[in-house]
Amino acid sequence: DRCHGILLAHGEEHLMNGDFEKAMMVTSEIPPSYAGYERAQQISQLARLSVLYELAEKSRSQGEWSDAYAGYAAIREEDNNFRDVKLKLDECLAHLRISLAYVQVKSNVGDQSLHRRAESLVRESLKSLMGERLQILERTDLEGLLEQHRLQMQATFDEESGASVGLLERASFFLTAEWTGLNFFETP
Repeated sequence: DRCHGILLAHGEEHLMNGDFEKAMMVTSEIPPSYAGYERAQQISQLARLSVLYELAEKSRSQGEWSDAYAGYAAIREEDNNFRDVKLKLDECLAHLRISLAYVQVKSNVGDQSLHRRAESLVRESLKSLMGERLQILERTDLEGLLEQHRLQMQATFDEESGASVGLLERASFFLTAEWTGLNFFETP
């Protein structure tokens, strides 16, 4: 028990000094049968969350908002009150740019020109709400992506023909909207 007490004290010391890896390593040596095991688990969790926080902070400082958001969100799942994670998540959301695949609008409007106007109205409404935070990938972008997928599947695919494949999987979301039971000129 004395050795485990020393390990626990070292774990706390490493945590306080910001040496999170050592804090996790030392506390992992404490067995569940030791009376201070629960405290060792708390130290280990704080150290692990602190490592995740440092990684998220690094991503945030480099402007990698999506990675930073994912890091802060992982922390918040375990500890809703850890440091200033709530504020950091809000900051990331303010900077995060969302890619949205082609906005498809189904409507009860028979006239194709009116249908295209409905699609355009939905797109413009989204852009006005989201501003620069939203990037809409148009149908032509998606057709290019599909062609790149087809190239990838060919047996003759090589590095040269794959140079443009880096654009694959750019969309975060795909949106479809249905415009039913409304006169086109009514406000939805």
